[in-house]
Order: sequence, then C-alpha cells, then structure tokens
Amino acid sequence: MTSENIPKAYDSRDDEFYRQIGDVNIRISGLNEEEKDVRDGVYAEIVKSLVKTKKMVHVIDFTLNIKKYHEAGSRKKYAINIRIICDSGDFQADASEWDIFKVVRIALDKLEKEIFRHMEKEKMQPKSR
Repeated sequence: MTSENIPKAYDSRDDEFYRQIGDVNIRISGLNEEEKDVRDGVYAEIVKSLVKTKKMVHVIDFTLNIKKYHEAGSRKKYAINIRIICDSGDFQADASEWDIFKVVRIALDKLEKEIFRHMEKEKMQPKSR
C-alpha cells in the first residue's frame, strides 16, 4: 500500500490526526502538527500492531490518545490510552512512560495480550447447540 492510497485529514483541532487503512479508522490525538515525525513513528507502530491484531479479530476503529505531563525542560512524561472497537467487542489499554515510543509499544502490547486472552477464552467456552 502506498502513501497516496491512504487518505488523511485533520479535524478542526490541531492535535488530531485521522487515517484509514482498508476498513479500519485510525485516530491519533494529542500530537500537534510540529510533532509530525513523532506522529509518523507512532503511526508506524500502530500499523505493525494492527497486522498482528487483525489476524485475531476484525478491527473497525482504533483510537490512540496521548497526554503530556511534567513538561519541564526538554523531558515530557506521556500517558497513552488506546481503544479498539472490533467484531468481538471493545478493548482498551493504558500506559505511562517518559519515552513516547516506549509507552506506545507498552500499551500496544497490553492491548494485543488482552485481545489474545479474550479470543482464547472464547475458544474454551462450550458451544451451544
């Protein structure tokens, strides 16, 4: 898939970014236009995670919210909230860390594990006749 196949649009808020990959809507909020490189790196991590996640469930909507805390000096602490809406339900994960890419990876890993556990639980339940 090339970048010209991926439509992108900005909301009226400067810190919201939308993309759609196939039938999955992706929304990233909390990073402004000046943080384009960071946003693109976060987006790349999301795409990697969605490749794994889409093997387990049909993802419809993906939302990642970023909040910055302790913005003193050059260091910032980031809190991430991720929510996926899929055919099996809604899943959510949170994390906080000083490095943005590390916190995104932590939250995505938590989300993948939660979805995997849910799918394993569904497999173990006896099927009704």
